[in-house]
Amino acid sequence: MFNGTAIALCPSNRQEIEAKLKRLKSYKILQGLRGKALSDIGSYLDIIERISHLVAAFPQIQEFELNPVRVFEHGHGAFVLDARIRIENTETVDEHR
Repeated sequence: MFNGTAIALCPSNRQEIEAKLKRLKSYKILQGLRGKALSDIGSYLDIIERISHLVAAFPQIQEFELNPVRVFEHGHGAFVLDARIRIENTETVDEHR
């Protein structure tokens, strides 16, 4: 929708993630652009931080896509509506070496 991306190493901490998020054009919408209410940015950051730690803990995760993520008004959380994970089958890889 916004064609904005940011790349971070996993795991990333909340401060790193927030700094990258603030550089995206879509950040203004989360802040309540055009009379809209402030979004629950903290909950959104929590999701991203937790996913970054999950990916770091399981190196067999090759891709992790969350799309879309619904961020509600401040204090009401955020919700992942769809996720796609590509996992490398380490058993098959080891057998062919």
